[in-house]
Amino acid sequence: MTTPRKVSVVIGTRDRPTLLREALRSIRALEGEDLTFEILVGDNGGLPETKAVAEAFGAHHEVTRTNGCAGSRNPALRRATGEFVAL
Repeated sequence: MTTPRKVSVVIGTRDRPTLLREALRSIRALEGEDLTFEILVGDNGGLPETKAVAEAFGAHHEVTRTNGCAGSRNPALRRATGEFVAL
């Protein structure tokens, strides 16, 4: 058996827990014996539900106060440890 490849998936979000849940469910559905995902959620919103959604799917949750998509992704990207990174 081979060791699965790990891809770091970085998702930026702001106050959209329903869409985040849908995205995380979709990402986890792609995992298999040969591929795993480290999911990193960068959040520049303020809803506590966002953290709960991320944790329910085993994702790391990073909070930032920097606005914009890049602002939400950059703190999460710094934690990436996968062989590949997907945004």
